[in-house]
Amino acid sequence: MANIAKLKPKAGKGTPPAPEKTNNNLETPPREKSENKTVMQFSIPETIQREFSTEAGQRFGFKKGSKSDLFIAMWEAYKNERS
Repeated sequence: MANIAKLKPKAGKGTPPAPEKTNNNLETPPREKSENKTVMQFSIPETIQREFSTEAGQRFGFKKGSKSDLFIAMWEAYKNERS
């Protein structure tokens, strides 16, 4: 049989920190709400997809959302050129 007497008791939650030690999260302004996003799906050749992914990574960093960032930049450039 296991000897449970040697087990440590669960640590309590303790006392909360003093108010002057806590950060002031409630005083910081809330983040701006971004525009709702939607999905756009279409088919392109694999070679173009790889080139597009590489370009997005080089311009905006190899992170989630870089292809969306590149598409938005392309769209803005297109709109500016039309004006």
